Amino acid sequence: MKISHVVSLIVFCVMSIDNALAEDYKDVSYKRTSVHDPSVVIDTITNEETCTYYIFGSHMAVSKSTDLVNWTYVTGESTSSKLFGKMNGDAVQTCSYDEAYLDNVVKKVKNYKGEEVDFGTYNIPEWQGAVNNFTIRGNQWAPDVVYNKTMKKWLMYMSLNGDDWNSAIVCLASDNIEGPYVYQGPVIFSGFTGKKTSSHQDFHKSDLEIAIGEQSALPSRYNRNSSWGTYLPHAIDPCVFYDEEGNLKLSYGSWSGGIYLIDLDENTGLRDYTVNYAAVNAGTADVTSDPYFGKKIAGGWYVSGEGSYIEHIGKYYYLFMSYGFYSPDGGYEMRVFRADNPEGPYVDTKGTNAIFSGKYEMNYGTTASGTTGTRGVKLMGNYKWDTMPVAEISQGHNSAMTDKDGRSFVIYHTKFNDGTDGHSVRVHQLFQNEDGWLVASPYEFAGEKVTQNEIESSQLYSISEIAGTYQFIAHKYKVNYKNYENQTPVNIILTKDGKIESNDGYSGSWSLKEGTSFITLNINNVVYKGVLTRQTIDYTDISALCFTAVCSSGGVAGTTQGLEIWGSKADAKSAISYTLKNLNIPITDGTSVCANLSLPTKGLLGTTVSWKSSDEDVLKSDGTAVANGKTNLTLVVSKDEESYSKQYQVVVDFNIRKNFTDIVGYYRFEDGFVNSANTSQTGVASAQASASKPSIVSDATRQSNVLKLNFGYDSASTSNYVEFPNPLFGADVSNGVTVSMFVNRTAANSFDAIWAFKDNKGAAGRIYMTPNVYLGYNGTYGYYDVNHPDKATNSLLGTKEWHLLTATFADNGFSIYIDGILKFTQSNNLAFASTCTDFKSSKNIFSDSDVFYLGYGSWWGTAPVMIDDVCIFNKALSDEEVAQLYSIQQNVKNDLTTGIRRQKRDEKSLIDGEIFDIQGRKRERPQNGIYILNGHKVFISTK
Repeated sequence: MKISHVVSLIVFCVMSIDNALAEDYKDVSYKRTSVHDPSVVIDTITNEETCTYYIFGSHMAVSKSTDLVNWTYVTGESTSSKLFGKMNGDAVQTCSYDEAYLDNVVKKVKNYKGEEVDFGTYNIPEWQGAVNNFTIRGNQWAPDVVYNKTMKKWLMYMSLNGDDWNSAIVCLASDNIEGPYVYQGPVIFSGFTGKKTSSHQDFHKSDLEIAIGEQSALPSRYNRNSSWGTYLPHAIDPCVFYDEEGNLKLSYGSWSGGIYLIDLDENTGLRDYTVNYAAVNAGTADVTSDPYFGKKIAGGWYVSGEGSYIEHIGKYYYLFMSYGFYSPDGGYEMRVFRADNPEGPYVDTKGTNAIFSGKYEMNYGTTASGTTGTRGVKLMGNYKWDTMPVAEISQGHNSAMTDKDGRSFVIYHTKFNDGTDGHSVRVHQLFQNEDGWLVASPYEFAGEKVTQNEIESSQLYSISEIAGTYQFIAHKYKVNYKNYENQTPVNIILTKDGKIESNDGYSGSWSLKEGTSFITLNINNVVYKGVLTRQTIDYTDISALCFTAVCSSGGVAGTTQGLEIWGSKADAKSAISYTLKNLNIPITDGTSVCANLSLPTKGLLGTTVSWKSSDEDVLKSDGTAVANGKTNLTLVVSKDEESYSKQYQVVVDFNIRKNFTDIVGYYRFEDGFVNSANTSQTGVASAQASASKPSIVSDATRQSNVLKLNFGYDSASTSNYVEFPNPLFGADVSNGVTVSMFVNRTAANSFDAIWAFKDNKGAAGRIYMTPNVYLGYNGTYGYYDVNHPDKATNSLLGTKEWHLLTATFADNGFSIYIDGILKFTQSNNLAFASTCTDFKSSKNIFSDSDVFYLGYGSWWGTAPVMIDDVCIFNKALSDEEVAQLYSIQQNVKNDLTTGIRRQKRDEKSLIDGEIFDIQGRKRERPQNGIYILNGHKVFISTK
């Protein structure tokens, strides 16, 4: 249903003073941590009055927090770490990880018959390193920690990964949660043979016979060699937990063979060998129970799925798994199943079992087989709210927990679509909908107090509070993860009479369950059930009423059932304030223009943005310049019952004087890398050993060819760039320099180069710009850094959108413009550090540099960007000239011009045509510069 705006029925509170909005919101930053595969444990043992949350991850990474928001790093994978120890007599002595797994403490256990037997010595590095000389370093994966109430010790279960399934999960114990942890013994082995036969993989060196009895030879069901992964589990990714009856259990496994469950002995922390498991379909890929490996609860047939985590919430056991691969483009995503008992069966909303049988099936991404790609409730997918600098993608390998207040949380690592492999921990609160299915809150946890009991027992928000404009994200299965596909919000309206309206293809109805905060939303004939809760919007202090819901019954199997949706109704005044701060408005009061204006019309946080001209015959409301004259252009930003307006006087004058004849470099990429201002100069595309050269591609938005640079960095030999003869080399730059170009960030990136000038290849100095609008200079006169990414994280250049980035350099310093508007100087910026006091002399770097680069020249590598219409001027353009340059350049294909092309002064078409400069004056003998020839914008060169 289309939204009908009945103005007479809406009462707006009009805010006309800019300062009234200044304090309506603040940007917020948290103390982040990077722990891959984070497993959470609550410590109330060390200090009963203080609750400290620890997360343990791969490669010995450990962090802690008292609020689940700000984290302190404890340790990482280092030989100097004090995480591990070994026994020295009766005392524990700290040791490096290389020494930690050589000799187990436990020497006696009860076998499968309940008889006490010698446990032996298990040198895990011998087993784990048997193939390809794998080392401990880099292969300590995904530990899980629990407090053993019987032993009164902290137990860590660590998986030590081998190269050919020859892995082991071991148990370590400590009196202190931060260590040192001492190796107690192995819990489970895998890879008895693998691809290569090795004495170190001899099953006699494992605990197999303690679990199933003495064997004269390896049972055939375990003799799988290279096909191990289809039939049998991999001893990695442990999850240890107490069930509701107080039994200690361990789930483990991965793609290889699936996820299994065994019982542990609370007295030792090791496997409880007295618990026997039947052989059900043993020896086949459809095995569901094995005497050694235990009971299968999920996966199989080498179908993706790893990082199992089991948590009891409410009346169900929930099994979390991560489907896909953990790289940013690997499709990692969290799926959830539930069961009445810890052993299963675990099923999703469709009643489908978490165990795969019969054959291998692709179960994630666009190529997923049939409904296989929709198995399990998808807790969330790749997404980007308006306030997030980059999209969060490839989330997974989570843990979960319920705190003493009854609040449940999911803790996971996320990657980003910023061209890197960087990762960071996120925490979202979990709720159960009225059908008992888990839903994740739309924003990361920021200290909210609401509990599941409050959701179930009271209506926390009135109908009038609930009604309004929400940003809406609908997660989906079968995401094109290779191209970093992510969901971004659209606007929907929940009306007071229970309707859902939108201009983006969504309609339906909503209702509350009486006396609760359970909400049901019928959207496009699909029913979602969830909860209402108030949250704080990521990276801000803005309050938002949110819903999170899942299609837990009905819907369309294979399309919507099992998917979650999110909605966020931001505080109206704060949303308007945020929008105004982040709108790129191309005018100021009194601006003169000579071409169409590109007016922003996309609101943020659920706002709407509109413009109204007082004289459509001069300038239309959509920014189209019609005729010379003055008009008042009014901006209106509104949300729900709040509205802000501001009026700008705009002068349209097609005869404005512009002087762009000082252009010495013009690169439009229609003729390769030729400098259209001096065709004797041509750039050369280059790439380091592991990279592809940059390319010229066609861009629909620019309606022309553009340069495409690929992300790369020097340390990986993946930088790629175009090197040009510097058109300013040896020139007199006393009038200053201007470097201007259109830039489109294809992925978020802060440090790598867009452009640079380098003296003697950089040995004698350089000046460069990166996508963070970070300008850096190093040379004879010291250095300066403007907007260094370590100190200024919020770039004003969005991703996947074109912006004109211009920098001017004069005797008194520099100026940086975005889309014709001055944004930064040496005295007005996000961050500035400098030892340079002589800006007049420092600009000589431009005339001293023999080369000019696109995509190279910072200290790191190549920014993932597209570039068009590069202009280099032998003068510092004024504020007005930069604004006019943008006004001209943004309308390369508008009705006033049909594109810039290069023509020599003696070409016949030039001789026969009438030539006008940009000011509208007829020119008989034009010099180098931009002109109008027969209605076309052209660059005229005398060379």
